[in-house]
Amino acid sequence: GRCAFTNPARSSDHTHMAELAGAQALEAHRTNEEARSRKVWLHAWHDPVASLRAFSPCVRLADLNGDGDHKLLVAGQDRKLRVYKGTNLLSENLLLDAPTAIAVFYPEARRGAPPLTAVAAGRHLFLYRSLRPYYKFVLPDLPIDRRESEAWEEVRSDASGLRSALAEARDAGIALS
Repeated sequence: GRCAFTNPARSSDHTHMAELAGAQALEAHRTNEEARSRKVWLHAWHDPVASLRAFSPCVRLADLNGDGDHKLLVAGQDRKLRVYKGTNLLSENLLLDAPTAIAVFYPEARRGAPPLTAVAAGRHLFLYRSLRPYYKFVLPDLPIDRRESEAWEEVRSDASGLRSALAEARDAGIALS
């Protein structure tokens, strides 16, 4: 038989080249996967004429009719509740105040019943059933402590004193709104 002798210097070169080729293959795979994952997403949010400006609590995906067909609900800062199917606008309802949150829930236990959509906007709670206005709750005004009211008045004239004024009120045990 033949005895094979490997040069240690050449062996480390081969190891280094194999590691480099492995890193390049891994990077190529990662780039390919990122490109594939980008193709999966619907780019409706990149539409410059959609004019959608909403916070996360004001965006929901829901089956509004109980038929298994989910729609995108967006309660925007422009005081409109919009309902989309894909990129098509299905419905648009005006809200009386800027929305703070949206929720979808099932008030009935019966199977196939459509859910209600609740939109909190200012002191109103709007309920929609099957994309139509269903009910409106108006929350009562809460009394605001005189010291908190004074702090907010001070903010209108000088914003730098806000933090200290609110801290003083909180330290005095006042429940702030």
